[in-house]
Amino acid sequence: MANLSKIKREKMLEYLEKLKVQNNDDENIRAITEIEMMSCISIIWSMWMI
Repeated sequence: MANLSKIKREKMLEYLEKLKVQNNDDENIRAITEIEMMSCISIIWSMWMI
């Protein structure tokens, strides 16, 4: 069975990459990057809790 959290996270990161291309001003890039970083922190936290 596939890891649904991982699949959803990967889809979200792909979408954020598309947003970066469409919204290339500094403020939007910063916001998108912050969302990506929070996603990575979530991954690390969930791995640590196992």
